[in-house]
Amino acid sequence: MSIRTTCAASLLVLLGATSVAHAASYSCAYQIGSGEQAGTSDAYVIEAESGVDATNQALSRLNAEYGPVAFSLQCTAL
Repeated sequence: MSIRTTCAASLLVLLGATSVAHAASYSCAYQIGSGEQAGTSDAYVIEAESGVDATNQALSRLNAEYGPVAFSLQCTAL
């Protein structure tokens, strides 16, 4: 293996390592707007790779916990 090939392979490994997504913490605050739990508000702390992923996880939790209700949701990185 030549030095040029070795350097190119090392560079690819380095670039590949930096492209791996890292999970971050998000706070997803919600308020229930309808149903028996109307007015309830709280927040989930979610580990996710992106804000979209955090929002999707929060939506899934809200649906599992409260069912079909109106709500507001805001996710922000911590």
